[in-house]
Amino acid sequence: MQIVSFSFFNLLTLTIRQQGELQMTTANLIQTSHPSHMNEEDEAARFEDTVRYNIRRYMRLTGKLQKDLARAMGVTRPAVTLMLNGGSEIRLKKMYLAARELGVTISDLTDDTYYRQDEDFLSRFEANNKKATGDTPMASGELLRLGLNQRPSD
Repeated sequence: MQIVSFSFFNLLTLTIRQQGELQMTTANLIQTSHPSHMNEEDEAARFEDTVRYNIRRYMRLTGKLQKDLARAMGVTRPAVTLMLNGGSEIRLKKMYLAARELGVTISDLTDDTYYRQDEDFLSRFEANNKKATGDTPMASGELLRLGLNQRPSD
């Protein structure tokens, strides 16, 4: 059983005034669950992973491409690739611009609900896969070496 604790991030949110200016406000609104043994560095990395995951998710749902995000963020497509693959940090301004391009909020990008669901699914899938294969010849890779008409006893 996994113990879950909660952490609150003090997040700067950006809103647009009628004149088109950006206004910064602070809000303690992001609640992410994580194993209680995570340190601050791991917690921050998980937060970034969640944002990356959600950006990709909303890109799929909206049919947006990396070039669309690049244009909206004022960067190159390779820069977006680096950001989504973890090669560069996600800055708040870029996160805001990505959310705006995708038609979602900063809260949508930082919500770890779907990320956790996929992690849980993958854990169950891997556990079921191990149970199904066990110590069979397929699990050991033995069948991969055999010809199509051979059996392990041949």
